[in-house]
Amino acid sequence: MSPVVAVTDVLEQKELALHPVHIPRPTVGIRWVATSELPDPAPFFEGGEVLLTTGLQTTEWRGEWQRYVDSLVDAGTVAIGMATGLTYARSPDELVAACRQSGLNLFEVPRRTPFVAVSHTISRLLAEEEEAGERAYEWFPAAANARERMISLSREQRLDEEALSSRQTPPPKPGEGFLKLARTSKG
Repeated sequence: MSPVVAVTDVLEQKELALHPVHIPRPTVGIRWVATSELPDPAPFFEGGEVLLTTGLQTTEWRGEWQRYVDSLVDAGTVAIGMATGLTYARSPDELVAACRQSGLNLFEVPRRTPFVAVSHTISRLLAEEEEAGERAYEWFPAAANARERMISLSREQRLDEEALSSRQTPPPKPGEGFLKLARTSKG
């Protein structure tokens, strides 16, 4: 299974200064990040992506935003990161309304934050998740083996206790160890 990071994990990265606009699904998993200025980038996505865009080809759009957002949702896109300070001073109202209508996460990327910084951060977070998963995978067999050894020792201890109690042998006195008791009960 591919590692994922939550949208909130990315938004919490203070150095990026991302601004949440509409985040109805904060814990949805991000698998990757893509940058596109296409009027419909959805056919190029596999699901789980964050789309970063300046909206360069959308300046004349009015009613197209809902179709754009719906197409992204259908492709499994988890969020749009709209650049601010370039094509738009803030996310267009029509885009915000479309994201609200379709339940798509929307955040703003300020001019001072390069898209590549967002990409690197998501890549780093994904790598950390993958590494954590590998450590857990390596740890699990060791933990399972330790558990089995404890169960086995517990069974052996119970069998030893049953064997001792069935021989009617008195318990050892202080200072007498189990070995002395074992030697005398062989009798």
